[in-house]
Amino acid sequence: MKLFESAISSFLSAFFAPFAAMKRHFSLNGNGKPDKNSIFGAWLPPCYAVLSGVIACVWMTASPGLAQSSRPLPIFPQAAKAGPNASERKRANGLYQLARRENRSLRWNGCLATQAFMRAKRMSSEGYFEHRDPRTGRNPVWKSVSICVNAESPGARASAAENLAKGAETPEVIHKALMASPTHRKNILDRRFNRMGVGCYDEICVELFAGF
Repeated sequence: MKLFESAISSFLSAFFAPFAAMKRHFSLNGNGKPDKNSIFGAWLPPCYAVLSGVIACVWMTASPGLAQSSRPLPIFPQAAKAGPNASERKRANGLYQLARRENRSLRWNGCLATQAFMRAKRMSSEGYFEHRDPRTGRNPVWKSVSICVNAESPGARASAAENLAKGAETPEVIHKALMASPTHRKNILDRRFNRMGVGCYDEICVELFAGF
C-alpha cells in the first residue's frame, strides 16, 4: 500500500510540473505581475483544481480495491454439493460395473448418470422414495432419458427404465437385492438397453437405462 501511495505521489508531481511552469509564465504581464486577463491566468487555476479533484477521487477509489485484491475469495458451500462426493461416485461406479457383468451391452453414459444423481438428490431432499413423483403422479424417468437422447441423437426413439435402491449397503449387496427382484433384474438384463447411468445421493441410488 505504501509503495502504491509513493508511486501516485511521484506521478502527480511529474504530471503537474509542466502546468505549474505554464502558470508561472503565462499568468504574468509585462511588469512581472499576475495578469488575470490572460487565458492561462484566468482559466488554468480552476482547471488545475478540477483535475486535482478527479485524480484524488480515482486514487481514493483505487486504493481500497488494490488492498482487497489480495484477499481470498469466499468458498460457497453449495458449490461443494453440486455433484456427488467421492463415496457416492464410488458406489455409483460399483453398481454400473456389476450391472455390466450381467449385460455386456451396457455402456456408461455421463448424461444419464447426471440425471440419475439429480433424481436421487431430489427424492432425498423432498422425502420420498418411489418411481412416481408425488407432485405429478408421473414417473420422471421418461423426461430424464429424453434429455440425454436429444443431446446425443435428436429425434431418436428410445426405450427407458429405472431401478431404485435405498440403503447404506455396499454396491455388491444392493446389486444382489436388485437381481433378486424380477422387475429390477429384467431391466438390468434387457438387451434393448445399451446405455446406463447411475447416481447415488445419501442412501438413495438410481439406475437409469436407455436404448437407442
